[in-house]
Amino acid sequence: MIMIRAISIVLFFLAIAACEEKHIKEEPFDAFLSKFISEKEFALERTKVPLLSYRYEYGVGENGKDDSAVFETKVGVDTLEQQPTLGTYIKTNSLAYEVTSENNVQVVKVFKPDTDWLIEYRFEKKEGRWIFVSAHDYSL
Repeated sequence: MIMIRAISIVLFFLAIAACEEKHIKEEPFDAFLSKFISEKEFALERTKVPLLSYRYEYGVGENGKDDSAVFETKVGVDTLEQQPTLGTYIKTNSLAYEVTSENNVQVVKVFKPDTDWLIEYRFEKKEGRWIFVSAHDYSL
């Protein structure tokens, strides 16, 4: 009888613990981005693979028709491992960046002032953590 009571009490507390809402600590984007642009291993860990990469092409064909198109590429981990960190890429190419918010998405716009160089890196929050989900190259 004592054993049944003990088991019942343990089961009761386990049921209460299972019903409690799990608290997920929200990751601040600024702290995440600082680590993402400087630490390759962290960046790879926080990148959705295959990474969707979009290149936007603009133009008019010989017939005067708009030939603009968007090309999607799925980038694998092997290619991502060979690329520099975002911070190194920005520094090497003398680029600037700014962060904007769109709903639950953070967009890092990397650009070279007074040129047509513009790439947007999109990050989404999943279970309280930021994940790099796509790149959009608008450069001409």
